[in-house]
Amino acid sequence: MLTTLNELGVPYVFVDVREVVRSRRGLYEVLSRALSDFLRRYSPYKALLSSFIGVLSGVRGVRVHGFEVLLNWGRDRPLLTELFREFDRVSGSVGSRFVFVIDEAQRLVGSLGVEVWGAVAHAYDKKNDKPRPSGRGGGQVLTTLKKYSIIDENLEFTDPIVREAAREL
Repeated sequence: MLTTLNELGVPYVFVDVREVVRSRRGLYEVLSRALSDFLRRYSPYKALLSSFIGVLSGVRGVRVHGFEVLLNWGRDRPLLTELFREFDRVSGSVGSRFVFVIDEAQRLVGSLGVEVWGAVAHAYDKKNDKPRPSGRGGGQVLTTLKKYSIIDENLEFTDPIVREAAREL
């Protein structure tokens, strides 16, 4: 997955839930690390970075210190739908597509899974609400499932919808 994303040359946030994510706290810690990794990886791209930091800093429950992103996981936590919406907004503002990947998403079960899958479904439903005048921009949320992998052994997307979304990146 990472090799394919790097070959596409598209900015991405990679959330790996192979780590033990059994609680909201664990999920938000993994999300914090993934967002921090994104900031470090794209630090040479000043416009992208400042837009992303500006948007993240305006979200309730998010603190950005340098290249470190801290997400509150308690009562004042940011809603995942809000994070995805702002991710899409900054993507459109810099005129570039971003990809937000949740790897091994089948591991998210129970109420935590319902929360994440609901946010992913919301992101898919809302990502095309506003037309992009330039024809560029807008985020993509991709999930990988071990049982229903979207990438085969040749690193090709198996799902025609995902394959088409990747071509548009």
